[in-house]
Amino acid sequence: MKRNLTLTYSLLLSVFLGIGCNIGTSGTSKDESINKDIRNQISTLDNKLFEAIRTKNIPGVKNLLSPGLISTAGSSIDTLINKVGGALSPAGYSIINEFYVRNTAVDIPNTVFSGLGSNRNDYAVSYKALNIEMYVSVIKSKTNPTSALVLAIYGRYGNDWKINILRIGEYSLLGKTAPDYYEDAVKLYNSGDILDAVNKMFLANQLGAPGGDQMRYQNTDKMKDFYSKMLKTVNATYKFPLTVTEVKTHPQIFYIYPQYIGEPGHEGVYPALRYLSTIKLDDTIALKAENQELQKSIGKVFKGINQNNDVILYQAYNEIPNNTNMRTIHHYGFVQKLK
Repeated sequence: MKRNLTLTYSLLLSVFLGIGCNIGTSGTSKDESINKDIRNQISTLDNKLFEAIRTKNIPGVKNLLSPGLISTAGSSIDTLINKVGGALSPAGYSIINEFYVRNTAVDIPNTVFSGLGSNRNDYAVSYKALNIEMYVSVIKSKTNPTSALVLAIYGRYGNDWKINILRIGEYSLLGKTAPDYYEDAVKLYNSGDILDAVNKMFLANQLGAPGGDQMRYQNTDKMKDFYSKMLKTVNATYKFPLTVTEVKTHPQIFYIYPQYIGEPGHEGVYPALRYLSTIKLDDTIALKAENQELQKSIGKVFKGINQNNDVILYQAYNEIPNNTNMRTIHHYGFVQKLK
């Protein structure tokens, strides 16, 4: 699942504020410190929002949006809700954080912080405050293996709260967020396990902006820099297609990526290797013998890969596919279970 669906009625900040200087605000409350009545009001709206998105109830979603957002988004609301609805489940959601902000003026930049970096998942939410009273709900779905994040930024219009900004994106995979995978990648890199490190950073990059431009992890810059470093390192270390000389048929590995599998007892994200074989795919006996040799040698080809993973996936091809014919070219798959 790769979604980062955005409904926005506001002028996006060109840069994020680096410090907590909500100019024009008279106070920000977080979580339990928020006035109970206000918190209960938003809780009711969050419930309606989540259920309306989950069930693809477009009129129900629109009823919660501000007139400006409805006008700006137009018919795209229908498309977005239909796309994302299937990513949420009846299991519901949990609150990550919520913030109430009271401003002394409107049309000013607001930034709220979950923390200042003591926790690796600390983040900031930045937006333009269109109302004197604003409320930020950061919630995550109780779905597996991927959890979705719903970021709803409300403004108070008279007696009613309406959503000015709505963002939905991938938050976690198998219970781990982008900063979690980043920490795993750093450890693997420091131990010299480059391939597994870059695969972890691929996942971190995939999950790096669950709230789009409005939400930013405190270590976002570090993650981006490290991901760039990983790509350069892996490209300098391995030249693809990579010929495995340890195997007598010399298969050529041309692509590696992280792949989720949901087999009970082996659920996880594991490296998947695509390689070019000179053995015809219908000669399954010879193809299997070649793959068994490849499995025995893979730890020499990629340091740590057979120690850091419970499973390694292999896909044998007789020609290297491209973006045009990827779905039509046949391949033969193997699974190496290590633990």
